[in-house]
Amino acid sequence: MTTSRIVRHESRTALPSHWFLSAVIGVVLVGVYLFHRVDSSSDRAATATSALYGRLSLAPQFVAEGEVWRLLTANLLHSNLWSLLASLLTLALVGSEVEARWGARRYTATIVIVGLATTLTTMALVPPVSRWATGTAAMLGLIGAALTVARRAGFRIWLIALVGVVDLLVYLGSAESSIWAALGALAAGVMVAFLLISAPDDRRRNRIQAMLLGGFLLLLIIAAIILIAAY
Repeated sequence: MTTSRIVRHESRTALPSHWFLSAVIGVVLVGVYLFHRVDSSSDRAATATSALYGRLSLAPQFVAEGEVWRLLTANLLHSNLWSLLASLLTLALVGSEVEARWGARRYTATIVIVGLATTLTTMALVPPVSRWATGTAAMLGLIGAALTVARRAGFRIWLIALVGVVDLLVYLGSAESSIWAALGALAAGVMVAFLLISAPDDRRRNRIQAMLLGGFLLLLIIAAIILIAAY
């Protein structure tokens, strides 16, 4: 199996470059963080006084009341500058490589699935709190996905592992962190990669990959509905 066919047969894309989505995500993360800092009344990342943070963070009680967008938008938030820098590092060194090898659609699906898995794990296993920022934790999903296919794809395993360790240490050292969020993201990333490479290497591959990822996403949505109903 050639490295270009690990998860797809072609490298065609309508985007300007193979790292375009990673760059866009990075710009969005920086924009959200800067807006949060400007909107904050403290010299540090005063999460309690930022209106933007309050609207986008993972607040389980509000999710249960119908604000389900928080399950995804919490992954745009970072508690401090170091967390943001760790996420940008991951996007630059790992995310761009995954995007280039997997293509825009699979990469987008991976981001959505990993983000949802991160917040659902937090809601399910961590006692309810007022707010959560899960941006850096979600990035560990890309680490898990990349490590799963590293040998096949020719990725530099040592670099991916090093970035993953940095992400984990920075995230767990932040005010709002949970080991469960990190583990949930890693597990989801590994599962996504496994589903992609398990599809047969023939013309059915794209269709089967879409079905597998769609099924995984559906399971997460069902889990979200059950979890919200239980609150």
